[in-house]
Amino acid sequence: MRSLFKDRNSIFILTLGAIAGGFVHWPIPYEEMAMSSQPYVLRMGIAGVFVGIIGAILKKKTPLMVSFLATAGFALAIFIRVAFDMFAIGSSSHNLWPFEILIIVLISFPTSLVGAGLIGLINKFLIKN
Repeated sequence: MRSLFKDRNSIFILTLGAIAGGFVHWPIPYEEMAMSSQPYVLRMGIAGVFVGIIGAILKKKTPLMVSFLATAGFALAIFIRVAFDMFAIGSSSHNLWPFEILIIVLISFPTSLVGAGLIGLINKFLIKN
C-alpha cells in the first residue's frame, strides 16, 4: 500500500477523483441533498466515466487500478464534506455517513471502470493493431 501512494500517477488519479467528486457533491446544500436522485446519480456517473477516461489516458495503469484509485478519490471527497458538515452544522447532520460513502462507491466504481476499460479496449484493439 505504501508503494502505491509513492507513485505520482496513483496520487494524480486519486486527486482527480476527489476533485471530480467535490465538484459534483460539495455545491449542493445539505438540506437539499438526495444522493439517490436521478440527476445526482447521473452527474456522479458522468464524473466517474470522465475520471476513468482521463486517468487511463494520462497514466499507464490497468483499468481496474484506475477505477480503484478514482473511487477512493470520490469517497475521500464525500468524507471531507461529511466531516465539514459535522463540524459546521452539527454532529447529528450525517447520522448515516457510512451509507453516503457506500452509495458513492457503488456509483463511482463501475462508471470509472467503464471509462478506463473503454480506453483499455481502444488501446488494445485500435492502437496496437
